[in-house]
Amino acid sequence: MKKLLLDTTYLLPLVGIAIEGANTKLVQELLSAQEFSILLSEISLFELAAKGAKIALNTTLTYQEVLRGIDTIRHEKRFKLIGWTSNPAILELSYKIRTVHSDFIDSLILATAICTADTFATYDKDLITKIMKEKKIITEIEKVNLNLRVWFNNLEKKSLQLKEMKK
Repeated sequence: MKKLLLDTTYLLPLVGIAIEGANTKLVQELLSAQEFSILLSEISLFELAAKGAKIALNTTLTYQEVLRGIDTIRHEKRFKLIGWTSNPAILELSYKIRTVHSDFIDSLILATAICTADTFATYDKDLITKIMKEKKIITEIEKVNLNLRVWFNNLEKKSLQLKEMKK
């Protein structure tokens, strides 16, 4: 079974936060499909809590909804949580990614995907674009996972291998 690591954005609806322009039906179908083992970085739970706390200050979203959503994610059998300290390569690679991308949480999530998954689903094209311009980082990524695929946005189009995106 292929391993798919989801970026935090895909989890936002589970804590009551809408994703602008998202085809949530398509994403739900993917999550219920059995062809993938769904992986999540544990740092995504922190990111959900932080975003939920920020949004709950100014909207009708409540902290209880956010906490319920996080609890649902933690106990959902389809999701396997990956600790960012579970593999030393995750932290090492995230430091290297951080040299070209300002968000360390994004760097940790991408590094977790590189070290544990076959495919990384993300809305963050900017992160991948920055990475693809850095030969040193691409070389480091390929040492760990030569065949990593990236799937963007609503997951409607085919996923791409990083090495296909270099061309």
